[in-house]
Amino acid sequence: MAKSPDPENVFDKMREKSDSNTESERIAQSINEAVDRFASHAADAERRVRDAAVEAQDRLRGSGKSARRSLDRTGHSIENYVDSHPWTSLGVAFGAGIIISSLLRR
Repeated sequence: MAKSPDPENVFDKMREKSDSNTESERIAQSINEAVDRFASHAADAERRVRDAAVEAQDRLRGSGKSARRSLDRTGHSIENYVDSHPWTSLGVAFGAGIIISSLLRR
């Protein structure tokens, strides 16, 4: 015949189960809080990286524009000099060609 469970044993097992559920819930809550903190820090870091990238991009655009203006001014200066002194410019170009060709032959 089947033996009926001891009531004290049943309550002890229920209490143990409840204690382990409470401990599991505390662990799960701690893990969730840690994940939330990590996500918050990761979001802050991502925002800072994006801001730095935008700032670097803006600086590069400014530098590129500045370099372009400088090259344009230099090009115009060279054009003006060649227009004003065509024979001198031809001599300089000829001399530069001789020097470069002699360096490339070596």
